Amino acid sequence: MKKILEELTHIHGPCGFEEDVAKYIANRLKGTVDSIEVDGVGNLIVNKKGRQPGPKIVVAAHMDEVGFIVKKIEENGLLRFEKLGGHDDRILLSQRVQIKTSKGFQSGVIGTISAHMKKFDDPQKVRKTLCNAQLNGSTMTPFKSSTSGGNLNI
Repeated sequence: MKKILEELTHIHGPCGFEEDVAKYIANRLKGTVDSIEVDGVGNLIVNKKGRQPGPKIVVAAHMDEVGFIVKKIEENGLLRFEKLGGHDDRILLSQRVQIKTSKGFQSGVIGTISAHMKKFDDPQKVRKTLCNAQLNGSTMTPFKSSTSGGNLNI
């Protein structure tokens, strides 16, 4: 059980992008259940018939996790992102992240533009949270933020 939980926590599955988690669960259950299907919105529906008549039970759980999605890659390479799910912004700064790209995972660190580089009296210049990473021309995909192994995974 511990190994399965460890494997599950290392799969990237931010809100709206849970396909890898669903594939993992479906593969683990193949051969032990009567049917496995994924509906139009990505729900994994598994059926196991009982050996005797009796009450039916439902086991329900969510597969997604809080994460981020890259909205823009700045000319200087910094990433602008938005949250997927509920995050406490106070814990994000200086967090190491793993960013899922078309070429695999890349490491980065969440930061912000220094306060002395901003005008405090200009409401249009709000403090933005950014991610610094070397992406080498990769295409960006949503990223995960659950902590595992000391990293936030993006």
